[in-house]
Amino acid sequence: MKLGGLNNAGIDLERGLRKGVGGSGRDRSIDNFSQTMVDVGRQIAAPQKAASQAVEGFAKGMDGRIHETMMTVEKADISLKYVVNVRNKLMEAYREVMRMGA
Repeated sequence: MKLGGLNNAGIDLERGLRKGVGGSGRDRSIDNFSQTMVDVGRQIAAPQKAASQAVEGFAKGMDGRIHETMMTVEKADISLKYVVNVRNKLMEAYREVMRMGA
């Protein structure tokens, strides 16, 4: 049984953010912001990967400690919820700025 959904989501996030890094003739602040987003993508992917590995190890019977597996999964869940909330706040701020210009 393959349980790589969380890990793949983190990798997809990092790939999507990396597309914005680099490029010719771009403002340095945009590149710095893009690099920051790539770093955040990596940071959020790490707990997701750890949770995926913990669940997979538990499911295969390699690790019989359910409490540690659940703590790892909860840490990944909390970090993902935090990033989603930050993204929502950023989108809300962006929409507010766009409304000011109209």
